[in-house]
Amino acid sequence: MSLYELASDSGVEFILFSYGSLVGDCKTCLVPTHCLQNNKAGQICIVPGFDYIVNPQQCNFNLVPDISTFIILPWKKKFAWILCNISYNGKPFAQCPRTILQKIRTEALDMGYLMKCGFEPEFTLLKENGSALADPLESRLALNHQQARAIMSFEPFLTEVHDAMHALGWAPYMEVARKHGFLATFMPMPFQDYPCANGLHTNMSIWKAGGDEINLLPGCQSSDDDDDDDRTERLFGLPKLAYNFIAGLLSHVEESCAIFCPTVNSYKSNVLK
Repeated sequence: MSLYELASDSGVEFILFSYGSLVGDCKTCLVPTHCLQNNKAGQICIVPGFDYIVNPQQCNFNLVPDISTFIILPWKKKFAWILCNISYNGKPFAQCPRTILQKIRTEALDMGYLMKCGFEPEFTLLKENGSALADPLESRLALNHQQARAIMSFEPFLTEVHDAMHALGWAPYMEVARKHGFLATFMPMPFQDYPCANGLHTNMSIWKAGGDEINLLPGCQSSDDDDDDDRTERLFGLPKLAYNFIAGLLSHVEESCAIFCPTVNSYKSNVLK
């Protein structure tokens, strides 16, 4: 089934072609479904602008949609969202973040590893103009999301986010917040005098690829039968592969800051006034 057929059969009138920029921004192009009727490949042309390092002669960029990622937006059912790779002159574009991730994933699979990630994106609800917290009482406590009053005061927003997350597999915080008259921000430190910062917790695990998936980072318990090496490995309930994995993260921690802490605001939470 083509992308046009899938969208038409689903009653979708517009599709958001989504791709990532070189610095990690989520970009989209809005495409009317009827424009894809005579486009069998479903690809659209884009101008890279400032999203990538290109020269003026490089202009034949296409967004190549992955039809398996097609999702209808629960809060706006005439719209759908789809992930795309970027091609240049008919070949995968080397700077495309999704292409890079797929390449690394393939390398890991060739080694027998399948990596899984679960994300916890923290956010702060602000007034619609972004000038202050949505609820002034939130500034009194650092972890107000654990307070019953704070939770129930935002109940309509939270329940709609839950419903959208259940339908999508991920949560459209910003869109739902805007619908309720708020602004959701993922800034690490929206206000310097507010003692609570936002983070992105990434829970990672490694599994054996192919056939029955087996967790390669299971919790371990030390026993009296362990020799000294085994006892050291199991000291924190981790197998040897986990130590190797952590060592790899630590060895690249400085370079990783370009991705994990990309702005000056990323470091504002280290200094509270």
